Amino acid sequence: MGGHRQVRHVVRDLFTENPCLPKSLSSFSRSLRIGTWPASTAIVAVIILLVYACLVALAVQSVTWFEPSIFLYGMLLISILLVAAVLYSGLAGEREKKSLDLLLVAPVTGAQIVAAKLTKAFLPLVASILALMVPAIVIGMMRIVKGQPAFIDNVNFPIALAGALGLTLSANVLVAGVAVYMSALNKTMSSALTATIGCLFALYVVIAVLVSAMAPISKDLVDTLLAYHPFVAMSSLLSQNARFAGLSVGFSSVFHIAVGAGLLWASVRALETERKKGGRASA
Repeated sequence: MGGHRQVRHVVRDLFTENPCLPKSLSSFSRSLRIGTWPASTAIVAVIILLVYACLVALAVQSVTWFEPSIFLYGMLLISILLVAAVLYSGLAGEREKKSLDLLLVAPVTGAQIVAAKLTKAFLPLVASILALMVPAIVIGMMRIVKGQPAFIDNVNFPIALAGALGLTLSANVLVAGVAVYMSALNKTMSSALTATIGCLFALYVVIAVLVSAMAPISKDLVDTLLAYHPFVAMSSLLSQNARFAGLSVGFSSVFHIAVGAGLLWASVRALETERKKGGRASA
């Protein structure tokens, strides 16, 4: 019972009774109004919707050879890009507008500030998952009705969908942690964006390339080290190697959740440290 009450207290403190939440949601809802978008943003949005519609139409028309896996990979990639794009500017933007100082002297905790910023990524994350998971399910079911396996490698369809969803959610915990922490450390949105892109590029591209270069020495070692990578784990999930897929998906999920949670905690500590420095300066 004590643990249950503690969880309820944390949820109430960070979300239901978080004084930072209404302002954060209000500013995010304003940014969703199409009338406030610059022309360049509106054009990009229209292009993305057209490409998405064409891809779904192609998948439906060519269901005999079009696997749902492309939508699952797309779900992972697009959700990562959207979450990073939404969160990198949060704290750095407040600092750039000189409004972070007001938040730090207000009767709110660093955890409440970070939680309010995280809620801005919830809608883009859910939208990207639904927009790509639903077509994947439809295409998979259409292939099954036609007497074909949902995937060429005859992977269990429900397990593949559940694993892809788990990988996507866990990967975005880390992405959110990176974006918020970089935003907490940088004074401008441009520097926070550069730092966020640099960290994610190093994690998912540079390290993966360096590890892959060790393949002539030991392929098993490379496979083990790359198990953290969400796209490698997704590839294992959609292959016939069920045993390695389970290990890879499990390790990747735990890695991303642990590192992401650590970075979010570090973001809270950075805000509290900044608050104490401001207090000493005013004293």
